[in-house]
Amino acid sequence: MTTQQRSKIPVGFEPAPARGPFLEMNGPIWRKPGQHGEPPIFGFVAEDRHTNGLGVLHGGMMAAFLDNAMAQSIYDRYKCRLVTLDLSVSYKHVVPKQRWLEARVSLETTDENRIEAKVEAMCRNMLCAEARGVFQLFPRH
Repeated sequence: MTTQQRSKIPVGFEPAPARGPFLEMNGPIWRKPGQHGEPPIFGFVAEDRHTNGLGVLHGGMMAAFLDNAMAQSIYDRYKCRLVTLDLSVSYKHVVPKQRWLEARVSLETTDENRIEAKVEAMCRNMLCAEARGVFQLFPRH
């Protein structure tokens, strides 16, 4: 990451742990601790390597970023392994390269081993995407 790219990271954000090879290759993802029991806030700078043929953030990278934000929020709360069972993403606005994208997650318990989550991604004060996911928890016994 260049100094110019690092300057786009708002105060309070630190690198999030990369959970697996995909995000190690496609990160870094940034996170800021949530306040008053809320999930953390996640951030991401859309680099050239994350863009599609039009020069804007690729939809697959947006989906991966949102899925990761929900999964990390669930892990933070429940401290157990999990997998995504269902993910739906609705794209609202393009994210130009070299722009900061921020995601906020809310969690909803469905039963003891499945969690529903939703996330909104904002860039330039505009809603760029929103997603819902269902996650299977694997509690340690």
